[in-house]
Amino acid sequence: MIEREIFLSASERPDPAARAAYLDEACAGDTELRARVEALLRAPDESGSAVDTDRTLLPPSNPSATVVSPAGALSRQVPAAPVEDTLVSSAPAPAPQKGERIGTVVADRYALVEVIGTGGMGTVYLADQTEPVKRQVALKLIKVGADSKDVLARFDAERQALALMDHPNIARVYDGGTTSAGQPFFVMELVRGVPVTAYCDRHRLPVGARLELFVSVCRAVQHAHQKGIIHRDLKPGNILVTEVDGRPTPKVIDFGVAKATELKLTDQSIQDFGAVVGTPAYMSPEQADPLAVDVDTRTDVYALGVVLYELLIGLLPIDAQQLKRATILEALRMVREVEPPRPSTKLSTADARPLIAANRSTGPAELVQALRGELDWVVMRAIEKDRDRRYDSVGGLARDVQRYLADEPVEARPPTRWYKARKFARRNRGPVAAGVLVFLALVCGIVGTSWGLRRALGAEGLARERLAQAEQAREDAERSQKETERALADSKRAQAKAETAQKQATATSDYLVNAFRKPDPAEDGRQLKVVDLLERAAAQLDGDKDMSALARARLRDALGQTFFGLGLPDRAAALQEKALADYQKELGPSAPDALDVMHRLAFALGQSDRVDEAVRVSEDLLARRRSVLGPEHPDTLMTMTQLAGRYWSANRLGDAIPLAEQALAGMRKSWSPDHVDFINSITNLAMLYQAAGRTGDAVTLHEEAVALMRTNKGFDHPDTLLAVNFLGRAYAESGNTAKAIDLQRETLARIEDKFGPTHYRTLDVMSKLAQTCYQFGRAPDALPVSAEALKRAKSAKEPNTEAVLTAMQDLAMTYSYLSRPADALALLREVVELATTKLGPEHKTALTATHDLGVALRVAGKLDEAIPVLERTLAARKKVGPEDDTGVQRTTTQLASAYDTAGRAADAIPLLEHLLVVQKAKLDPDHRDLLVTMANLALAYGSVGRTGDAVRLHEQVATAFRKKFGAVAPDTQTVTQYLGTAYLKDNQLDRAAATCSRPRARS
Repeated sequence: MIEREIFLSASERPDPAARAAYLDEACAGDTELRARVEALLRAPDESGSAVDTDRTLLPPSNPSATVVSPAGALSRQVPAAPVEDTLVSSAPAPAPQKGERIGTVVADRYALVEVIGTGGMGTVYLADQTEPVKRQVALKLIKVGADSKDVLARFDAERQALALMDHPNIARVYDGGTTSAGQPFFVMELVRGVPVTAYCDRHRLPVGARLELFVSVCRAVQHAHQKGIIHRDLKPGNILVTEVDGRPTPKVIDFGVAKATELKLTDQSIQDFGAVVGTPAYMSPEQADPLAVDVDTRTDVYALGVVLYELLIGLLPIDAQQLKRATILEALRMVREVEPPRPSTKLSTADARPLIAANRSTGPAELVQALRGELDWVVMRAIEKDRDRRYDSVGGLARDVQRYLADEPVEARPPTRWYKARKFARRNRGPVAAGVLVFLALVCGIVGTSWGLRRALGAEGLARERLAQAEQAREDAERSQKETERALADSKRAQAKAETAQKQATATSDYLVNAFRKPDPAEDGRQLKVVDLLERAAAQLDGDKDMSALARARLRDALGQTFFGLGLPDRAAALQEKALADYQKELGPSAPDALDVMHRLAFALGQSDRVDEAVRVSEDLLARRRSVLGPEHPDTLMTMTQLAGRYWSANRLGDAIPLAEQALAGMRKSWSPDHVDFINSITNLAMLYQAAGRTGDAVTLHEEAVALMRTNKGFDHPDTLLAVNFLGRAYAESGNTAKAIDLQRETLARIEDKFGPTHYRTLDVMSKLAQTCYQFGRAPDALPVSAEALKRAKSAKEPNTEAVLTAMQDLAMTYSYLSRPADALALLREVVELATTKLGPEHKTALTATHDLGVALRVAGKLDEAIPVLERTLAARKKVGPEDDTGVQRTTTQLASAYDTAGRAADAIPLLEHLLVVQKAKLDPDHRDLLVTMANLALAYGSVGRTGDAVRLHEQVATAFRKKFGAVAPDTQTVTQYLGTAYLKDNQLDRAAATCSRPRARS
């Protein structure tokens, strides 16, 4: 027992020097005894106040947080096409030699960064140009071993072809020359884009928008033709789409197999005769003929026709799988001879009709109907096997597409019967020729015998002819009558349809007029707000019997989106649930409109803290999008990312991370690195890594995000600033606080220089900098920043309440970390007064301020004030939110801590026991918030003498923290010391000494 007596006596001596002197005397040189006692003394005070989730441990996760952020991956130019899909010459191309030149500087100004594409002639690199301007470019360098005379000539021809052209939809050439090793190169505009078909599918562009993009491509190719250049390898991989000022802009690239029509591109000769040039699926019949020598601009018309075919229905005219399985000669024969079906015909038999239609924002039947007629005619004229029947120029094709868009008659027409007969004869030369010979023999045999009968039959023939004319007239009359009857029937159907549409329009109009009429004080009794009008509009929808279910669904969805925008996600969710039911009933459970509403419903549920419901809807949405759109469709990948965020909100980190990783891996395959959703997904995964303690992986992704945002949007864009803030937080959590602060100071200087000292963006960056300083051990550095931020917020021409409150809270927290409780309390009282007056006592910001005041009072030992403040805050939070709300949980924990510190552990226990039940129903067993509550409850048990219960809970908590966070993590050491204290109070001295003697983290 001597050990316990020494410990108790030493614990009564708070002064370190006095305690050391006492231990020198009491232990009398017994080093093992002294080590055990000192281990016990390192445990918390026996009274053990509850774990402070606001100060001691890391802050609990935010179940209502939705992960959205800017970020992105390293920029890459999409390769023009896989090497194996392109026939560049009759001989196989050498394998690309990736990586051997990375870091090389070409012509003293182009540093090669990475390989972004390979082809038969050369390799395309991403390069950093250093002078006379700094920018990233694409540098094409001829391959080692591929420098034959013919390849050199082709390479030079491509360079000359690009140099001749100047069009916004054609990649520009900047420079050219030879390396010090004598290898030719040229430098082009770096196009960060995706193939035109992939872009259109990703954005679900309707047919009209696709045709407008296609016209831009045609203009670019027509420009090349006017310069005397035929591309000869047009395909989606060589038509990349990037976004300029938010608008899609196609760029034609890769003139590696271009041919001059009149101009001489190069002094070198290019031997095309007998070689196959191009990509079979997009190759014209004349290109597919090795003996053809007169390929002209109409070969590009054919290729563009194939691209148009694919843009419209997502399929190639000649089955892609058949072409892949065929030998080269067989594939070329198919190109020359196989007649493709019309787009509408091929689509009507395709198994993937729902996916194809969804990618065009329509239904399968509607898409087939839109294609039939003029679009079929335009496409089929462009891909005619006989080039004389094609459009005579790319400009002609573009003009016909524009006529269709303008609802003007197109020049293209369906083929005549005589033309079909000639095509049949051409496809079946042998049988037709034999039939013609037999027919000629019969004719020759009967000519002689027929002559004698001619005169006798003349009169009879005349009579028959007149009889036939009369019969034809009668049939024409009957046909005319039937056509008239059909026209009348069509007219009646159209009239009925118009009347129905008019009825729906009237119903919708009446609804909108009544819903949003000017308020009548006599009827309404007060001045209506926007929310009141919206509520009235929603109520009237329920009783409107004249409106169709689809019209009602669309209006409910629109009202829901409006409620969401006003910060009322719970009302949005209620309306969108009804809209979803209508859409699923009328259109089917997986119709595009139904899936879009499911997407918005999941967001509304998440923002309403109905996390489990949001997860359920998102899981259902993901399953349907995988089934309808496929696993790698952009909408499917985005749903995976969003579901991962909701798993995190539901504290299912183990489910969230692999799903987010899978989604990001899919996006990296084909998405443009500057796409906002791709960038968001990178940052989302980084934040998941942070939550899991994988700070190294998180930092890597956040750095990637910041680099991309600075490249694409600039240093001062709000999305860039958000990305920098995330990176700074990751640096701080990984132990690199200095780097985090330097990064945020650099950002502050940039933003202040651009927007001024009192702009809300400047104040926001100052707030983030102050928080990093005081939360990660640099509170003295936070003081001048937070004080200056508050001064600026108050001195602004039009002070913003939220900005002032944020600055005051940051300064108060800084005072707390600097052990200046009086200053902190004074400021927090002002914050509560301002927030309550300006925003209302139940506003989220006001409740947070009141909570913070209660915590500060508790920490300062002012329990008589702290307890009533925390009790009022808890009651208010329970009134406006569910029991499992984050704010309710935090205030419950703080009130229990205050009770325990005030010697009212018996009052703390029922609060914590109820909180534990709520959390166990929602959280994983090893979730940090659940473990914190268990630790707090164990301390309360110890305070009332229930030492056995205390030890049992402390053991569970300490084991879970060691397993999840590691033995030397600060939080693990804290709960381990609590366990040592519990052993000591339960008189288990050996276990107490062993527990408290475990290795500690190095300071």
